[in-house]
Amino acid sequence: MSSLELGITPDQKLQLMGSCSASDRISVIIHNGAVVHYGYDYNKMKAANVMSTVALLKIKRRNDELRYRQRFVFVSGGQQLSFDEENDALNIAQVQKTDIGYAQSKLIAELLVKSRAQPKISGVAPDVSVVKPRIHCRTADGRVKPVLSDFIWRYVISYVSLQVISIVHLDDWIFVAEAPKIASMVISRALEDGQTGKDYQ
Repeated sequence: MSSLELGITPDQKLQLMGSCSASDRISVIIHNGAVVHYGYDYNKMKAANVMSTVALLKIKRRNDELRYRQRFVFVSGGQQLSFDEENDALNIAQVQKTDIGYAQSKLIAELLVKSRAQPKISGVAPDVSVVKPRIHCRTADGRVKPVLSDFIWRYVISYVSLQVISIVHLDDWIFVAEAPKIASMVISRALEDGQTGKDYQ
């Protein structure tokens, strides 16, 4: 994601930009790529998590100007910063309190995408959506078994193994969503024609 030209081939870029046969054009961009590392600062995350988003939004804007309809679905990430995820000012204030570069980079990328969710060209819908799935976890119903690599399950297992509970965090919340529900939301947004907006799970 941090590579020049997003690490894609010239032919793939032409498909993204619609400069190819109609059957080869990419009509939906689902931007779910990111470097996830809770130990890196913002500067280490910027190229992959912010500048890649900028590059894709530039392509989207160029296509809008050429009246080439293309949906853009951005899958955001990072911890949910408050109960009111629509309050950008509150979320910015919250993320400034942390030194977690991943959360900072994903919030900035999300705000960039939201700025494109308003029509800039008369008569052309931007077709931009943001899906923020909170922390995703695998379901335990037999379809997808939880694995130890899932953050939320490692968190739960740690507390159970230690047989302790933090009285400092008794009133804290962890916002989670099942992976299949997140996938369904993203696909739904990708297939909706002319719809814009923001979804939280």
